[in-house]
Amino acid sequence: MRYTTYLATATVTLSFILRFAVGADKNVSSDAKVNLADVITSIDSTIEPAWSGRAPAVSLLDDIASIDRAIEKYTGEINKKPTSASAFRERGILFGLKGEVVKSNADFDRAIQQDPTDSSTFYRRGCEFRIHGDQDKAIIDFRESIRLRPAGTDSHLALGQLYLERRELDRAVVELTEAIHLNPAFVTLYKSGESFTFTTNRNDEHPLPDFTFSVPLDPQLIVALFNRRDAYNMQGDKVKADADLAFGKELVHIRLSMAHESIPAVKVVTKGDKLYVSHDFNASAAAYSEAIRLAPQSERPRIARGWSYLMMDKIDDALADFSAAIRLQPMSAAAYAGRAKVYEKKQLYKDEIADCTKAIQLDPKYAKAYRSRSIAYNFVGEFGKSVADATEVIQLQPGISDSYSLRGTAFSQSSNYEKAFIDFSEAIRLTPTSGHAYYYRGQCCAKKRDFDKAIADFTEAIRLDPKLGVAYKARGDAYAEKGEKSKAEADFAQAKKLGHKAE
Repeated sequence: MRYTTYLATATVTLSFILRFAVGADKNVSSDAKVNLADVITSIDSTIEPAWSGRAPAVSLLDDIASIDRAIEKYTGEINKKPTSASAFRERGILFGLKGEVVKSNADFDRAIQQDPTDSSTFYRRGCEFRIHGDQDKAIIDFRESIRLRPAGTDSHLALGQLYLERRELDRAVVELTEAIHLNPAFVTLYKSGESFTFTTNRNDEHPLPDFTFSVPLDPQLIVALFNRRDAYNMQGDKVKADADLAFGKELVHIRLSMAHESIPAVKVVTKGDKLYVSHDFNASAAAYSEAIRLAPQSERPRIARGWSYLMMDKIDDALADFSAAIRLQPMSAAAYAGRAKVYEKKQLYKDEIADCTKAIQLDPKYAKAYRSRSIAYNFVGEFGKSVADATEVIQLQPGISDSYSLRGTAFSQSSNYEKAFIDFSEAIRLTPTSGHAYYYRGQCCAKKRDFDKAIADFTEAIRLDPKLGVAYKARGDAYAEKGEKSKAEADFAQAKKLGHKAE
């Protein structure tokens, strides 16, 4: 039996799970409450690498002292941009944590008014309704969240728990089952008779068991299993209830086993992570190589070393590591996403799209894969698909300026300069020091032949990044369009000095 040494821990914090998935429901089985609190705390305190193959989760939920400061921050953003749906949503969450229900609901309402297509706002408001006992409104919001984003595991799980509380057991089973099925697959679990075994590499020669599950080790899956077990018990279906209980307990055991295996290799990987974050890629690659020696069957250090090689432009070495990781763990979304970036470097965009698609199939919430695929679609001229993927990134990781620049680029490429301008403006609001965002917005203005605004944006881009040669070239073009020949020639000359050819 072979299983993965390293586990990418879920981005959902323990406090969030216990608040919305366990603590709020008096009907959840005692097994769920005890095992989740003990096991997840143990695991997440053991392994917490700086690099996890995806963007870090940022949460204010565990730092109560920061709530007022965060509210002040979002209030400032709202004052600057009263149409910011994300700022209203985040402030609404924070007011909810403080128990200021009226203010929380008002902010969620404003967020929905500004952006009625954001599924996460309906989900968050539904959670607040549920906490304060307004089940009917919570159900409406969870349903709307699912309508807007059918693959939203959180909303299916929350809706299933609400139906469980209301003793609407058939509906509870449907939603909880959907939550279970939507989780990404990391492990294949086999059952033969009354015993369970598991492996991360499905061996084609393995004799077919009675049945097979491909499951993740996301704590939400364990919660959903225990919740569905409760629903089956209330329906009097002891066979299915016992099966879910046994399955859930086995997953708890697997998760704990994975977290504590090969501790020496984990420590070396953690050292490599710190070196990687400090941009010492040679040293991080060496640390990951040592981890590979200690745990040759784990894909985790190979993925990490692949990224180190990629940062050093050792493209073929990176390709070899990501491909080896996929052979070791065919269900690793991070391995496919890493290899996709190699294909991007090699300008093999169709291969990049294929690997990103596989990563997304394995982990529907993997923002990095959507981001890479959006870039690839842009390069092959499929701008509509690029916009769709960039929008998904914004849904998954709201408040990141690069995501708006990504979508703005796709809009611009498809000549939708109005929407591109809006996205680049949002990117600037989120990161006012981004010279590239000003450059891209200036390009939109130039395309609309508003050369004065274009020049203003290019000038700001140059102030923020004096070595941005494309900004000098673009400003030179704008000056030329206005007939200001001397200024245009000066900018073309500076662009040339910086290595940008003035055509």
